[in-house]
Amino acid sequence: MKKLVLNILNAEEPESKRVFLLLLMGFFMGFFVSGLAVGAESLFLNNFSEETDLPLAIVVSGAIGVLATYLFNYFQSKTSFVRLAGYTLLIIFLLLIAVEIAYSYLPDVSPLYFITFTFVLPFTYLILLIFWGAFGRLFDLRQSKRIIGGIDTGQLTASILALLVIIPYLLNRPDFAEKDLITMSVISLGGMFLSFLWLMNSSKKFLVKAGRNKFVPYKKVLTDKYMLLMVGFVLVSVVAITFIDYSFFSVASAQFNESNLATFLAYFNGTIIIFSFLFQTFATDKIIALYGLKVSLLINPILILIMVGAACLIGAGFGFTPDDPTFIFFFVIIAVSKLFVTSLKDALDEPAFKLYFLPLDVENRFDIQVKIQGLVNAFAGMIAGAIIIVLNNVEVFNLLTISIAVIPLLLIWYLVTQKLHKGYRSTLQGTLIRNKEKNKVDENENSISRLLQKQVNSNEEHKRLYSLKLMEKLEPEEFSSFKENFKGDVSPKMQEYIGEPNQAFSEGSDLTLRKLAEKALKESQSRDVTPVTFEQLSTWARSLEHEKRLYTARIFRQHADAKNIFLLLDLLKDANLRVRMEAIETARILKRHETWNVLIDMLDSEKFGHAAAAALVAAGSDVLHHLESAFHKSGQTDKIKMAVVRIMGKIGGDEAEKLLLKKIDYPDKRIVYEMLNGFGYEDFNAEGNQAQIILTLIEDEIGKTVWNMAALTELPKEDQYYIIRQAFKEEIGHNYEQIFLFLSLVYDTESVSLVKENILSETSEGIAYGIELLDMFISSELKSKLFPLIDDISVNEKIKALEHFFPRKHFEPLMLLNNILNRDFNQLSRWIKACALYNLAFQKDYEPDYAVIAHIFNDDRLLQEVAAWLLYHRSPNKFEKVIERVKHEEREELIETIAHNQLEDGLNDGYFLLVEIVMFLKQIKVFSHINGAQLCDLADNTHVLRMGSGESIDLTDPENNAIYVVAEGKFKSEAEFEADIILEEKDVYGELFVPEKHLKANKITAETDSVVFQLNINNFYTLMSRSQEFTNQIFTAITQHYQSIV
Repeated sequence: MKKLVLNILNAEEPESKRVFLLLLMGFFMGFFVSGLAVGAESLFLNNFSEETDLPLAIVVSGAIGVLATYLFNYFQSKTSFVRLAGYTLLIIFLLLIAVEIAYSYLPDVSPLYFITFTFVLPFTYLILLIFWGAFGRLFDLRQSKRIIGGIDTGQLTASILALLVIIPYLLNRPDFAEKDLITMSVISLGGMFLSFLWLMNSSKKFLVKAGRNKFVPYKKVLTDKYMLLMVGFVLVSVVAITFIDYSFFSVASAQFNESNLATFLAYFNGTIIIFSFLFQTFATDKIIALYGLKVSLLINPILILIMVGAACLIGAGFGFTPDDPTFIFFFVIIAVSKLFVTSLKDALDEPAFKLYFLPLDVENRFDIQVKIQGLVNAFAGMIAGAIIIVLNNVEVFNLLTISIAVIPLLLIWYLVTQKLHKGYRSTLQGTLIRNKEKNKVDENENSISRLLQKQVNSNEEHKRLYSLKLMEKLEPEEFSSFKENFKGDVSPKMQEYIGEPNQAFSEGSDLTLRKLAEKALKESQSRDVTPVTFEQLSTWARSLEHEKRLYTARIFRQHADAKNIFLLLDLLKDANLRVRMEAIETARILKRHETWNVLIDMLDSEKFGHAAAAALVAAGSDVLHHLESAFHKSGQTDKIKMAVVRIMGKIGGDEAEKLLLKKIDYPDKRIVYEMLNGFGYEDFNAEGNQAQIILTLIEDEIGKTVWNMAALTELPKEDQYYIIRQAFKEEIGHNYEQIFLFLSLVYDTESVSLVKENILSETSEGIAYGIELLDMFISSELKSKLFPLIDDISVNEKIKALEHFFPRKHFEPLMLLNNILNRDFNQLSRWIKACALYNLAFQKDYEPDYAVIAHIFNDDRLLQEVAAWLLYHRSPNKFEKVIERVKHEEREELIETIAHNQLEDGLNDGYFLLVEIVMFLKQIKVFSHINGAQLCDLADNTHVLRMGSGESIDLTDPENNAIYVVAEGKFKSEAEFEADIILEEKDVYGELFVPEKHLKANKITAETDSVVFQLNINNFYTLMSRSQEFTNQIFTAITQHYQSIV
């Protein structure tokens, strides 16, 4: 039962106690408000004149409301919410207890009926403030969005139950009077008070302090043009509604006698609640989404204008006094007006009007909202009562003339709404302009350099160390500049990076290498160059001893010339990893054009790609035409083409921009996307034809997103489909990122950034505000496709709204998996395709078809491997025929890989396909939030090492500088002066995951028969150099990993 209720409310088990206590609190609140309203209203109308006393009661009620809301607003900045809410509930409880006691002792209790009536509105408002204030402090934004739709179920259920069942039943009992409804409300308030205390005491650890809200002086509210329009809207709407309330109470008192007035009020208020609930559930969001905020706020005054006009005609034509035989018609039209105006105020006006506060500063918004919707609301009621008192002294004043008096108020309401919306649009425009000036930066948020510069100035040392480590590899120019300009205290760990010269070549090496490295370092940094002959350089560069070649690569920085530069080219192709990395560093410093083609050829190397890219970026605009020639070179690989456009984007400038824009209509959309991502490194805005092409790409990306969303809804929510469902969620997230990136290339970057921030907040107000901002500057053609995608509606509603633009067939799961395999590589990531192939292996009665067989000949090893494995286990005969057509050199390795991997054992058989390596990494906390497509790139260059007990890996060997992930068994890392570290299954170890510059351990040894993944460290750096998103994910993962182990 508990689980069913939580599912209905969309709540989770850890939230269950808070949710159930809020429901209990809401249940008591529903009984309190219903009992107090019906009891107080019926007692007042049965004992006082609606013509003379009702206006005075409205004025007093408004005055109490003004005082109550002012005090609540004042004390909320002086004390905690729990204390303020608790004392407020206690004071309300004591006041009603005092009224109850007075009923028993005062000879004339009619003044108590008057007082109780004036308590209804202010008490109701304070109770609602407390309930929703508690809700807002017990759940974060994501939780609130998920459960807000059902959290007031208790109040709604209690109100309907009380108004339509319990109160009518009690009133029909001879021993129950209207006064007893006040007693019922007091008891209900006591229950709410106890529920509140229980909730707050049991949920202390979940209580979230409300964000600091600045106190806004009332003078500022009344002098700001936009806020003054909001004040005017509240004033005129509340005055008009109060006039209608007055008419309703007057005709109700005339139509019903003392015995049945309370019953009518109970049924009528219950009808209002049901109508308001149905309208809000089925119409509010659709009206706001389809017609906008202005139309949403205009519906109520226009509808009421029609109803009041009809009332005036009926009253003038058929009579409006209780003595007229046709008075029932006048009563009905007034009652219907009351029904609509109250229901629509709660269901449509309130949600729409709240969105008008969003352009205000976050720090001021809550305080202004309380003032306008609380204090001004109550003040407006007081003004309305005062006006009615004045009109009562006019001889011609009656039920008909007050209805006529509402008409000009409704017209003013209409005009104020029009002006308010114009002010809203103007304020939105001002928000965009202020945000642009406030957030204008030299580099776009997609810059890896900007990310690392931000982290290197962190207050946490481990973040500074990690960012320095990454900066040295990914942005060596920035790293050198940082070292030269750094001023501040240097900790022992930072000393490795900026306090001492690079000792990378002395670690784990012999005395000769250390001496050569030290000598080379001194010479490369000295202004007085020690003479070295060409013959010496040539001899050392071609020596069989890698220490001498390493020495030569370093000192070349001082001795390079046109005659000997070919020696550096040889060193750039050296077989030794350290020698080649040092030669690349020398090429970066020298910036010689002779080295550029060799560096370009290295761009598809996982070991050297990041260093080669950094060297080419350092060369600046001079290298651009070499890059352009390499891009168009016959037979050039896709990896190098993508690296070329990435480097051009980092170099920037007018020339780079021209060369990149030439590729905007390139057939391979991956190249186009990479090129457009490159513009993320500078403030770029496309114009003319380029802008139109990007807008087309945005539409394509929207279409891809819709297809992926539909696929996600078609995949069953079962364990078998969990991995592929997660893959689709990642893909959809990436689609959204691409859409916002492309928007920033066509429209103002800061404006798009503000929109993105609000849309991704996943709150109803944030999304609505984001769409309103977006509506200010994007083209009308794009709105119809983009708005449904980002709107706060369900996935199915998004798909339905966009199916006209992006038609798509519905697929059953098996058909969908096959369709994924055939989908164009520009439309879907290879990670999803790999997941689909893997999933097909476990489908009952599935017979592999040509879509699977085609992937066995795929150049992508990841897809080839899982396709062959699927065919091998599901159709061995077909596999035997197909495998003969695979290249001989690939065939042997492929058969060996898949033969040991058992279908039924999954990840537990000790043998791993590349796709299973990604799945395994996804289970490890440090990799769990990294996009699966990025992990596929890591898996491509991962070695699976099967080691017997006692076997070890020498970590001093540069080739073994990697990230190690224990897949099975147990390892021990051994360091000379440090305690041994035991590594068990799913533990991660490597240079990247320690803040120090180098590992302290010199080897890791298998304690038992074990399996370990060896992930190439340079592969990490290369992937990070390609993607700011991946760099950010890795940086967050490794810093959190470090905090978890210290």
